[in-house]
Amino acid sequence: MLWIGCEMTSIWSRFKWRVSGALIRLHLLAISQRHPENVKERHARFLARVSPCLHRVACVALIAWMPAILIGCGGDRSGPARFSVSGNVTLNGEPLPAGVIRFTPDRGKGNSGPETIVEFTEGTYKTPTGKGVVPGPHVVSITGYDRLPEEETMFQTLVSDHRQSVSFPEEETIQDFAITVEATPKK
Repeated sequence: MLWIGCEMTSIWSRFKWRVSGALIRLHLLAISQRHPENVKERHARFLARVSPCLHRVACVALIAWMPAILIGCGGDRSGPARFSVSGNVTLNGEPLPAGVIRFTPDRGKGNSGPETIVEFTEGTYKTPTGKGVVPGPHVVSITGYDRLPEEETMFQTLVSDHRQSVSFPEEETIQDFAITVEATPKK
């Protein structure tokens, strides 16, 4: 907000007020009520006194904000280079019907960047264009279901949070995941 110093006379005492545009109008109204005969003259003097100040403040504010306006507030939003990954997910040699794969850069091995999450169906997956993985070591977490979870339907979790370490190159990659789970005997 832009503030300007001006003097305002009141019934009780004299104060130096810091006013905004709304209070300037209030000041002009007070002048017109006290001295109705020379309102235009006083109004012109008041604006002549305030107007150059407003002009200077507006110019300084514009010059101060110009670098931020030209550069932009967010900077480069593209982020690090990301490469597409696709492949197959199998459970005991058979395609896993549905699930979710989470690619998390392994910070313990010095890799950083955004995490990528992709759903897969019928044992195949592909990261969306531009939303792939950053190169380097990752921890891959796979959760598999007998079908994609939908509202009001029951589904069975076949694989729960299977983790695997994988290193991705700086190019589009095909990476297959073969999960082996031993069947537990029913009691």
